[in-house]
Amino acid sequence: MTSLLRWLLYTILLSLRFFGAIYSLPGYIHPDEFFQGGQELFFGCQRHDIPPLGINSGVGVAERIESVKEYLVSIVPWEFEPNNALRSIIPPTFMTLVPLRLYVMIRDVLVSPLPPRTSYTKLTPETTASLQYPPQSSILWASSMNSLSGKEILIIPRIFMAILSVIFFDGCLWILVACMDASSATKHGNTQNYGSFLSSAMAYVYRLGPPIEVLVLASSWPCLVFGVRPFTNNLEAMVLSCLLTIVCLDLTKSGDNLQQKGGVQRQQTSIKSTILVGAVCSIGLFVRFTFAFFAFPVVIAYLYTRWMSMKFQFKYFLRDALGLAISFSLTSAMFIWVDSRYYSWQAQTVYRDEVCEGATAWSYIAPFNALRYNSKSTNLAEHGLHPRVTHAVVNMPMLFGPLALAGYYSIFQRNGRTYNNSSRSIIGSAYLSGLFLLSCAPHQEPRFILPCLVPLVQLYGKDAVGVNATTQQRPKVALFLGPFWVVFNLILYIFFGWLHQGGLVNSLFEMPRPTNESRTARVYVYYKTYMPPSFLARENDNSYNTNAEVCKIDEKGTSEQTLSTEVAVQLDSIVNDSLVQSCRDDIVLDLKGAESSILAEVLRKLLHCPSNTDYQSEIPIYVVSPPSVALSLEFSLYTMQRKYGYPSHISTEDWPTWSGSVGRFIDQLELAVYEVSCSMK
Repeated sequence: MTSLLRWLLYTILLSLRFFGAIYSLPGYIHPDEFFQGGQELFFGCQRHDIPPLGINSGVGVAERIESVKEYLVSIVPWEFEPNNALRSIIPPTFMTLVPLRLYVMIRDVLVSPLPPRTSYTKLTPETTASLQYPPQSSILWASSMNSLSGKEILIIPRIFMAILSVIFFDGCLWILVACMDASSATKHGNTQNYGSFLSSAMAYVYRLGPPIEVLVLASSWPCLVFGVRPFTNNLEAMVLSCLLTIVCLDLTKSGDNLQQKGGVQRQQTSIKSTILVGAVCSIGLFVRFTFAFFAFPVVIAYLYTRWMSMKFQFKYFLRDALGLAISFSLTSAMFIWVDSRYYSWQAQTVYRDEVCEGATAWSYIAPFNALRYNSKSTNLAEHGLHPRVTHAVVNMPMLFGPLALAGYYSIFQRNGRTYNNSSRSIIGSAYLSGLFLLSCAPHQEPRFILPCLVPLVQLYGKDAVGVNATTQQRPKVALFLGPFWVVFNLILYIFFGWLHQGGLVNSLFEMPRPTNESRTARVYVYYKTYMPPSFLARENDNSYNTNAEVCKIDEKGTSEQTLSTEVAVQLDSIVNDSLVQSCRDDIVLDLKGAESSILAEVLRKLLHCPSNTDYQSEIPIYVVSPPSVALSLEFSLYTMQRKYGYPSHISTEDWPTWSGSVGRFIDQLELAVYEVSCSMK
């Protein structure tokens, strides 16, 4: 393959990656993208379990919403509640707030700043500041960030993650390939290690074009779909790639230095790498505690290799270990300090210290809390239990396809190719250790093994597409592998990037906006879908801001308008505190995969259909569900009328029933919105 062709393919694949980020692929992989990535946490519409109510809503409406408030979408994921503190606040801040802050700064320079939106907050004297984290005094916050629409909050972090993927996936893999080529050249006595590395790196840039491994990575569907989304698993994979790059670069330099100046001089010139390794390990651990499963053998092998290069002199090993430990501890202390400030603020401001009495900074060590939680099978049972072989048998082939098969084939053949030099040995130990330890847990989701991507591509990328020397000895096999790789990734890219739960995001984007004349609350009940993130329902323009009401509630339950209008709002006794209306008047309920009896009970509480009476509810009720589910419901008291739908929506849990027609089957692959009313008898 010529250099020009390689650059052309790489440019096309990069364009496809950024197209997916900018266009915002509608496929919905997993709720953690929104609920752990920070978008819902920082910009969700409903700040508390008291729902926003329209100014035409009466006491009866408030009572009905109160009766089903357990189904309200909560913007604070349970992992980020102070009594759990399973996640560090820094990763979602980095993935979401940082790019949005940069975007707002650029936007405010290029165009006039937009008026800020009102925020759902408390108006008591003790908590006059916004409840959004970080507080508006933070350097990461700007008042104009309140004017961001749901689409902006979705797209900007994805573009940011796409840029990071180019740096920490493609860039790191490029360096790893050059390191492997340098090790191979040194093994055959062609040149010294580091000089060979520089020659190899420059050759790929100026003469050969992007390495085959980089093209394989850029064409893989995990990189195209997962790589542009703010998953913590994605960030964990990037940190692991960075760690492997630092380690392999240091080992590549070691041969040159050892030959020229001896072990002592090498130690004096490369102590910085151990400090950097310690800091990177700390970052990865606070991104996800499972990072330790991948990084532990890498660090052990790295320290041992360095010690061996020093002829096993203990003083140099001690110096390396202390440098790594100190940098790890200092970086971890920074994470703990930031997390303790966030969770303490949240406990005092949002929860009023009701759940965190006696908590200290040591209560908010996220990796320890996460490990303690996940070590109990009773906790994992709430999220679903899987056979221990799920990762190896199902998730690895589904995510990596031919890469996983090539890895298994190499292991069973025992040809030693993974361990013919220290760098390959370390890279192989990273993915094997992570896969094995993650397989010990009974809860196994495909995204957990996403950090295996770069190690697998480095070790078996050429095998997967049939351009390795071993596969080329079998022409028929090599001819088959390339097209198989393309078809495999294309199918899964379309399925997970475009079709899987594909109508849900658009249903929130395109939810009809209330008019200024009629501001009655509407209820959308999501049934048999993934969790609907409420931030997507934020207005896409600023016309709604001009009529925003801030309602201050007195002790008697009446309201006094403090902005825009002087319309009195009568609320029920459920309102026991001050609130500010946020985002919009519509209320989103999430029934997840509940039984139909739960849906019937929710509708009964919301509609209150009297028997044998022509009744019209004062609040519109909509059920958002796949047609295959809605058509199977049998309710005698309710009529469900389809209003509109969002095509290209596949729910693997609720496939349409086959009725003998391909066309009718495809028509049911959508997310439909049904208006629910009481049946007239």
